Amino acid sequence: MGEVTAISWCDEAQSTGRKLGAHKSAAKKAGCSLDEWYARRARGQRRCYRCEAWKPKDVFSLDSTRQGGHAPICKPCNSARSTRSRYGLSEEDFSSLQAAGACPICERSGVPMEVDHNHRTGAVRAILCSRCNSALGMFCEDAELMRRAIAYLEEHDHG
Repeated sequence: MGEVTAISWCDEAQSTGRKLGAHKSAAKKAGCSLDEWYARRARGQRRCYRCEAWKPKDVFSLDSTRQGGHAPICKPCNSARSTRSRYGLSEEDFSSLQAAGACPICERSGVPMEVDHNHRTGAVRAILCSRCNSALGMFCEDAELMRRAIAYLEEHDHG
C-alpha cells in the first residue's frame, strides 16, 4: 500500500487501530457494513451527514482542515442551510416554501429558485424563479412602477 495522505486517509481498506475504529463508527452511522462502507468510498462516494444520502464526492466542498479532504455536508444541503440561516427560516418553514414547486408568478418549474423577501422589512414572501425574483428587484419592488411598465407594454403591444 502507498503512503497515506491527509486526503485519502479514510479510503485505505487495510486500516488498523484508531482508523479502523473510526471507520467502523462511520459505517455504523451510515447504517451499513464496514465492507459496504469501504466499497462505496472506493467508488468515490461520500455520505452527507445532513440528508444521510450517499453522493459522488464532487458534490462535497473541499475542506483541507478535515482529514478526508471534503466537507461532511453536501453542497445542496449546505446551500439550503445557509439560505435558511440568512432569512431566519426553520427547516419546516423552508420546506413548506419549497413545496410549491413552481414559481407563483410565471408558473415555471424545474428552474433555479430563490427566496423572495421584502427588502424594507426583511419578511420572506415566497420562493420565486431567479428570473422573476430579479425582475422584482429591477423594479425596486415598486408596484406603481410595475403597473406603469405593464401599461407601457399593453400600449406598445402590436403583435
